[in-house]
Amino acid sequence: MQITATSQADCGNVGAYFSGYYCTYGVHFHVVCNADSSFHFFSIAAPGKTNDSIANQKTFLPLQLDSLPLGYFIATDCAYFLLEHLTSP
Repeated sequence: MQITATSQADCGNVGAYFSGYYCTYGVHFHVVCNADSSFHFFSIAAPGKTNDSIANQKTFLPLQLDSLPLGYFIATDCAYFLLEHLTSP
């Protein structure tokens, strides 16, 4: 999610919020919703420069994945590793 550039006094590490891929400042968040677009999980995980997999480890999402029943999974983009309850293209 794009944000206005922050100051050194506000966050300490301004560079961590700059995404070279998107060429803007931002924060990294995770959202999980069902097929009806109902939200089940939302977390502002890390500064924008953080890799998806690393940001994922900073949330409670891995614990919630472990509690899913067999046959249920979360579809992600290709930045994530394949797991029993996590699939990507």
